[in-house]
Amino acid sequence: MFDAQRDHGHLIRLAMRRLNEGGTLYFSNNFRRSYWRRLT
Repeated sequence: MFDAQRDHGHLIRLAMRRLNEGGTLYFSNNFRRSYWRRLT
């Protein structure tokens, strides 16, 4: 089952690989206790 809170890091990494060089990926969620972390 898809869980956005659990799976977002993997999905973002996959999407970043598809971007053109210099491209921008916008990510948003509604999880109130969300925090940013480096995804590398």
